[in-house]
Amino acid sequence: MTKSFVSAVVLAALVVPVAACRFELLPSDPSPVQLPVGTDVDASTRDASSVDTTTADTTTDAAGPWGCLGKVPALPAEDPNTPVHHVRRFVGLLDLKPLSEVPVRACVPSGVECLELAGSPKATDANGTVDVLLYRGFRGFLDIAAPAKGPDLVPGRIYLGPDDEASKSGVPPWPSAIPTKSELEFSAASAGKQIRPEYGHLFFLSLDCQHKAAANTVARVEPIAADTFTFYVDSAGTPSLTQAKTSSTGVGAFVNLPVGGISVTFSRDDGTRIGERTVIIRAGAITYLPLAPTP
Repeated sequence: MTKSFVSAVVLAALVVPVAACRFELLPSDPSPVQLPVGTDVDASTRDASSVDTTTADTTTDAAGPWGCLGKVPALPAEDPNTPVHHVRRFVGLLDLKPLSEVPVRACVPSGVECLELAGSPKATDANGTVDVLLYRGFRGFLDIAAPAKGPDLVPGRIYLGPDDEASKSGVPPWPSAIPTKSELEFSAASAGKQIRPEYGHLFFLSLDCQHKAAANTVARVEPIAADTFTFYVDSAGTPSLTQAKTSSTGVGAFVNLPVGGISVTFSRDDGTRIGERTVIIRAGAITYLPLAPTP
């Protein structure tokens, strides 16, 4: 396999155009690394190629990409009487073919496992699409698994954000392309690392106040493990293990994180606070977290 395949594994999973590129050298220091910003963007059904990955303006005026900092309203109250549709479409990582019969469950975040469901379990159709009916203010995540007859997908949990903001964002649902276990393992091996089965992983997309991909954002996750490593995708579409902040693509990942709750704190590279998030990491699964400013 080639290094361009490795790039495809990483970049397609993060909904960034695939390029023939390489991993940069892996730093030996496994200390907590930097991440970006966080809410969800899941009410659009447009193609992933329409994602805006231009470098965000760093101005902080009220109309600018960071104008909401310090003024982000509280999350909407949960309202089971106001239905909200979350439409997703999943495709294969390399062939981009629709993934049918993928089990999808909406889970209330009550622990590492999905023990409490919101609504009925669903499965993707022949086009790889699923429409999950939830409600305004839902705080949980979508849990996806490998289909009974199909590719051995890496299980995933997709955190959702305020649905009223999602409908305004103009950003396609994220993620779209889902890796198999062998694709994820090979991408790590190319960087001299192993995917440890006792750990989980966090893939993220950094968003500004206008819900566009945000450059120059940094963050930390706690706790981490001795085997934890991270990468950011640079502006050329290369997964970089030496880059210290998001590029105009706004994407990156933490790999081999301890199971259970982790906290994510994120800021602009000048130290200006953006927000905090807490998510649950599951062994052998990828947690997908769109990140945007929080109250």
